[in-house]
Amino acid sequence: MLYAGLDLSRKRLDFHLLDAGGATVDVGASPPDADGLRSLSERLARHGEPIRAAIESMNGARFVHDRLEFAGWQVEIADAQKVKGLAPLAGDHQYVPLLLTVPGISWVLAYTIAAELGDIERFASPRKLAGYSGLCPRVYQSGERDLRGPLSKQGPRYLRWALVEAATHACTHPVYRDRYQQTKARIGKTARRQGRTDRPRPPTVRGDLAHAQP
Repeated sequence: MLYAGLDLSRKRLDFHLLDAGGATVDVGASPPDADGLRSLSERLARHGEPIRAAIESMNGARFVHDRLEFAGWQVEIADAQKVKGLAPLAGDHQYVPLLLTVPGISWVLAYTIAAELGDIERFASPRKLAGYSGLCPRVYQSGERDLRGPLSKQGPRYLRWALVEAATHACTHPVYRDRYQQTKARIGKTARRQGRTDRPRPPTVRGDLAHAQP
C-alpha cells in the first residue's frame, strides 16, 4: 500500500506519495482537471501498488475524489488535521504541526519537508541546512574576488521543490508581502543599474546599413 497526500488549489493538485515506512516515493503536481487526474493516476500506477490518499475538504475536492476513485484509488476527504487511519500520513510527526504554522506551507508541503529533512539535529546550523537543501548560491572565489552564482541545486530535489513552492505562496501572505515587494524593487533597481553603462551603445547593424554611403 502507498499513501498519497493531496493538496488542491485552483490550478493544480500537489501530491506526495509515501510508502508504508514513510519514505518518499514520488512528489509532484498535476492539473486538477479530468485529463490531469488521468495522467496522474497513470503516472503513479507504474509503482504497482494500491494507493490510499487524503485530500482536504474544499471546493473541487469531490471531483478529484471521484476521478481518482474511478482509477482505483481509496480517497478520503477530510480536514487534514483530523484524517485518521492513513499511516504514515496520519502519524504524529513532530515537525509537521510546527511547519504548518509557517505562511505558505500546506500540509502536503509540511510532510514533504519533514520527510526529506529527517532528524533536524543532524544540521549544526541553519547555514548547514541551507547548504543541504541546495537553495544557496554557488560561490566562486579567486584571490580577492568573491562572486555569487546561480543556485547550487545540490541535495534532495523534493525538499528543494517543497521549499520553492512554499516561498512562492508565502510572498503573497500579509506577513511577507511588504518585505517581498521591497526586496523585489531593490533587486530590480540593482539589475537596471548593472545594465547601464557610461559608454554610448554601438549602432545596430540595421542602422549601419541604413546610413551606409553608396
